[in-house]
Amino acid sequence: MLGFPVKVTEIEVFRRSGAYGLDRLHRAIEAVTSRQYERGKTHRKPVKLRNKGRLVSWNEMNRKIDRALTKLGRDWMA
Repeated sequence: MLGFPVKVTEIEVFRRSGAYGLDRLHRAIEAVTSRQYERGKTHRKPVKLRNKGRLVSWNEMNRKIDRALTKLGRDWMA
């Protein structure tokens, strides 16, 4: 895919450096694939990562967590 061997997986990167390391890996891959596309070495246009990278927000899960933390806070104050 990148034109050179990569010997690391996303899981290994996440274990070692968390979400920040995973974001850096994705940005490095995006930079390489963008240059390859610009030079005509690949015909597939890379997807831009933007500010949040590949982060995904699950609104329903966020609401559940928010309710649980609010309840926990009330229980502790009682």
